[in-house]
This record gives sequence, C-alpha cells and structure tokens, in this order.
Amino acid sequence: MTTPNPALPSLLLSFAALACSAPSGEESATPAPPEAVRAAEASDMAYPGDPAIEACLQLINVRTHTRDELLRAEFTLRNASTQDLEGSWTVAWAGADGLPLSVPLGWSPFNLPPGASKALSITAPEPGAASWTLHAVDGDPNRGAN
Repeated sequence: MTTPNPALPSLLLSFAALACSAPSGEESATPAPPEAVRAAEASDMAYPGDPAIEACLQLINVRTHTRDELLRAEFTLRNASTQDLEGSWTVAWAGADGLPLSVPLGWSPFNLPPGASKALSITAPEPGAASWTLHAVDGDPNRGAN
C-alpha cells in the first residue's frame, strides 16, 4: 500500500524478505544498517517488477523533498546479493489519494557488483505526486523472469 507519507519508502521496505541473504542456516556477514531497506517491499502496485531482483536490492539513505511543487526522491541503491546484478529501475508515482499517476514509466539501467551501491535521484513528472515506489527488473536473460 502506498500512502503520501514521505517516509513511506523506508517504512515499506524495512520488512522485505531476505531472498538474497546468505544461504539457509548461515548468518549474513554484513547485516544491513538500520537505515537500509529492501526494494522488494515497494512493489505492491500493479507495475512490472521482478520480485527476485528487487529482493536483492536495498534502498539506503532515502530522502524525499519537494522543489518547485515536484516531489524528488534521492536514495542509494545497493546490491545486497553475492552476485553481479544488472537490470533497470523505475519509480512509479502516486497522488495524495494513493492512486498511481497515469504517467509513463521511464526505465534506467543499473549494473552493481556484490555489495556495491550507487546514489540515485529522480523527480516526479508532475506536481500531483505525493509518494513513490521503486521497481526493478533483471537485465540478465539467463537469470530469473523479467
């Protein structure tokens, strides 16, 4: 569920499944910092996204602010898996009523080695945006569904 709360991305993502963590029975050598959240929890809207790739991504240092009436999301995207991740990401925007804005999704590529991260930012395409949700798909045709 997406709401207009600016802290929503970090709240939603904090309870994600640990699909890309260490194998069963082993503890992760580097636990996620408290401000890190999984991208998979943001995928509750009906937009295309690959749950397998999203479960391997963390959003860190999530910040949302408004400039010139446009919502801007800034975050660090981190590969929490033990393998290279290549794919594309997008943000779906929602209005204050929680309904998705009918704007086309613009996909941006990413390529992250294990444990690597990249600072990203995106601005809403129109003033009505009140919240956002990250979606990601895998770019490797030999791994998972797109």
